Amino acid sequence: MNRFDPSKPCFVHDRANGVTIAWSPDWAPAYGRFARDQGGGLIDFDGLVLDGWSEQPKTALPPDCAPHDV
Repeated sequence: MNRFDPSKPCFVHDRANGVTIAWSPDWAPAYGRFARDQGGGLIDFDGLVLDGWSEQPKTALPPDCAPHDV
């Protein structure tokens, strides 16, 4: 979690509940104020125990799958 940037959208893993959560950059101010490093790569934040993150995959739709008016 030492390279985690809370100002960017990503996915974070919550070890306490065994779930992966889509991270919102809107939570960055609260993260900056309330997140606590627990050591060993663990971050305590708002009842979560964050132990990893990954960038959101960048996907592109083929032109024939682009949204259009119905």
